[in-house]
Amino acid sequence: MREVAGALGGYALDHDAMLPISTAGFGGGTWWDVGRDPQHSNSANLYTLAREQYLTLASLACPGNPQAARVARTPDARDWSSLDELSYSYRVMARPEREVWGGPSQLVVVADRSPVVLRAVRGQVIYPFESSPNHRGRGQHGLFADGSAQWLSSPVLPSGDNIWLPKSIEMVIDEVSRRAGLKPIEGTEAPADRQDSFVGP
Repeated sequence: MREVAGALGGYALDHDAMLPISTAGFGGGTWWDVGRDPQHSNSANLYTLAREQYLTLASLACPGNPQAARVARTPDARDWSSLDELSYSYRVMARPEREVWGGPSQLVVVADRSPVVLRAVRGQVIYPFESSPNHRGRGQHGLFADGSAQWLSSPVLPSGDNIWLPKSIEMVIDEVSRRAGLKPIEGTEAPADRQDSFVGP
């Protein structure tokens, strides 16, 4: 996470305080189609750090993910080729955002890969409070917007923000926890605001 923090800081310095983004936004489309094209893959945004040589692809490969890609499949690759190769989840941005990096320390911008997205993509039941598979479900590392990293034993931050979910679904879960039923995550959600930590895939 230290290398990723340094790369994000360098990128932000070089790109007018913006975090890596390889497309202007998802336009209401899906963001979890890893390897399809940048307009449908949030992971392509994080891949930008390796593509533009702010760090190596190996630095974006968690040892807890045995299928993680450590070298690019082609010299002109713009994304990982599959969800299984991806080790980290990156903040989902519906559009480019300025001045997120170096901002509030309670905002997570990168974390070990999301088990919620892995399950949702496969059409499985999601468990919003499940921890990353990178560390056998024991927790996940979170990289905050101020450049600090922490081990998170739960995906729910002290503020109550669940890093795997946008605030709109967090609110539904809260409401539904008193009733029956749950709207599944669909891969088209975006953070509610600049304070909503929501990473994927």
